Amino acid sequence: SIRNSYATGNVSGNDYVGGLVGDNSGLTENSYATGAVAGRDNVGGLAGLNGVQISNSYATGAVSGSTAVGGLVGLSGYSSAIGYSYATGSVSGTSSVGGLVGYDSLGTVTASFWDTDTSGQATSAGGTGLTTAQMKSLSTYTAAGWDIDDAGGTGKVWRIYEGDTYPLLRAFLTPLTIDSATNGGKTYDGVAVSSLPAGLFTISSAHDAGKVLFGGTLPGRKNAGSYTAAIYSDQAGYDLIGTRSAAYDITPKALSITGTTVAGKTYDGTTAATVTPGTLSGFVGSETVSVASASGTFADKNAGTGKSVTVAYTLADGTNGGLASNYSLANTTHSADITPRPVQVTAEAKSKLVGQSDPPLTYATACPTGMSADCGLVNGETLAGSLTRVAGEAVGSYAIKQGTVTDATNPNYAIDFVGADLSIAAVELTGAAGSALVSAQQVASGGQEGGTGGGSGAPISPAPNAPAPRLDTPGLPSIASSVRVEGSGIRLPEGSLSDD
Repeated sequence: SIRNSYATGNVSGNDYVGGLVGDNSGLTENSYATGAVAGRDNVGGLAGLNGVQISNSYATGAVSGSTAVGGLVGLSGYSSAIGYSYATGSVSGTSSVGGLVGYDSLGTVTASFWDTDTSGQATSAGGTGLTTAQMKSLSTYTAAGWDIDDAGGTGKVWRIYEGDTYPLLRAFLTPLTIDSATNGGKTYDGVAVSSLPAGLFTISSAHDAGKVLFGGTLPGRKNAGSYTAAIYSDQAGYDLIGTRSAAYDITPKALSITGTTVAGKTYDGTTAATVTPGTLSGFVGSETVSVASASGTFADKNAGTGKSVTVAYTLADGTNGGLASNYSLANTTHSADITPRPVQVTAEAKSKLVGQSDPPLTYATACPTGMSADCGLVNGETLAGSLTRVAGEAVGSYAIKQGTVTDATNPNYAIDFVGADLSIAAVELTGAAGSALVSAQQVASGGQEGGTGGGSGAPISPAPNAPAPRLDTPGLPSIASSVRVEGSGIRLPEGSLSDD
């Protein structure tokens, strides 16, 4: 049996050539080989022939031959077994060539894998082909039942550094404790991160720094973003105990801008402002980016002078490798005016009869004469205040005035008022009612026409040819004081007119 063994040298021969053993006629476990292997027939990265069993082992060297060539085993013999093993080296041959096993003669392969990316082989006489990313993922092996984890000092057969290594045999690793891990970062400077940034990890125990390797997603990155800096080791190195990863952010470089201007506007009910962006500066080297858009926002929508305006920018990729995502541009603050919006308020003419209540005083709005843009009421808005009129209830015309519909009440508008009149007309009665009322007025006033009827102050005349009222009707003199104007007519006291 071969246990806890490894080989790193290159091997060449004719038949039954392997990186660790040519003809495995017993048990090989917890072993590995890393050297290149070359031969003719039955050539494997770990064993040329597996006659019995290989378990918890791997090979990473390139393998080349003619017939029965495999990344781990060239020929898998009758009733032999391969379990919990893998191969990653390139494999080439003429016939019976496989990423893990070249030729299988009724053997079994369990929970074993080869790297399809690095081997150049899509098929194998046994095992499962996976991508490099899958081969470096802990979940691949836990799902297959391997005795493996990504933690230091646990005693499991395998140790993997997630995303950084293939599985490593823990028996060959030296325990090393990481004292602390601290997050870090830098501002974008156009330089790729090629080595482990200082200050991220502390290891106080004596160790070979060359065996503490730089991994995670950070190596080789230069652009702004959030990454992971990690440390790991290889098969000849350490079983790292403790937190081995830290967050590392490359933040966008701040740019400056000068010369941005903001235009004033007429009140439009919004806080939007029109902006002309200025000139950018502060790039890395010869890189450039440009302003894709500049959005201005007034502090509020209302009219006023010297109002604060906040301008926000978005950047676009530029020249010489300049990426917008590698730069930032802070908001800038400016001032501009919002002038009141011109609107013409035109009073609508109204009328009523003597004694009636005033109708509502209404108006129409529009752009002032000669204007067609940035004028009139903003959609959905109304003016505050109400119109008034000159006082009076006698027959005649009374001017409708602006009242409180003013600039002071509506500071977002410059109001141009056009007035109109409220007309009050006399009540005209016809027929018997008119004659009766006139007679009543004459009686009440001693026979004089034109007296006040019903207290309205308006003369009421009978219609021509109306029959004369009976003046001896009891109570007739009281008609004048009992007449009331209602709506578009009058109401007489009950019993005032004789059926005659």
